[in-house]
Amino acid sequence: MIIWQYYPKFSNLPEFIDQVLQAFVFNEDKIDSSQKHLSHQNIFGLVENELRELGFEIKTKKGDTEGEIEIPVNFGLNGKPELSFFTECYQEDYKCIIDVNGNDNKSINRCYRVLLQSSIIPGVEYLIMVLPNEPSNPSQFFKIKEFLDVLYSSKQGINLKGLLIIGY
Repeated sequence: MIIWQYYPKFSNLPEFIDQVLQAFVFNEDKIDSSQKHLSHQNIFGLVENELRELGFEIKTKKGDTEGEIEIPVNFGLNGKPELSFFTECYQEDYKCIIDVNGNDNKSINRCYRVLLQSSIIPGVEYLIMVLPNEPSNPSQFFKIKEFLDVLYSSKQGINLKGLLIIGY
């Protein structure tokens, strides 16, 4: 079952984020983490057509960083990027990154890294994190939700216009 939470909680989902959410809802039976153990690449493969229709660029190769999308963070002499972060799915017009965690026991620390990096990239205003919600494991979805509830209720906040977490 797909579950989700949008932040900040006082805002409604922007239309394009709802369309992304619907792509995952449409494929819910194929990606259910309580039934299937899929990698993030398998999950992207199942929703790729819907995301491309929304204008998302998706990593094309299956190596570690090969084919990933480079988003500059700092610029140096003559406007050349000095520091860039890499992502697997980005929509430039919406300034949105989608990060999918597979059901492959990756560390929750990766989620925190993606959250931090996304919040400091000048070209990113929205982040969508897709996380396993496997009942037999401590759920990545609920761990991140708990963290974000505290973060968004504190004075610190985060430098994003909106953040959607989707549990599958």
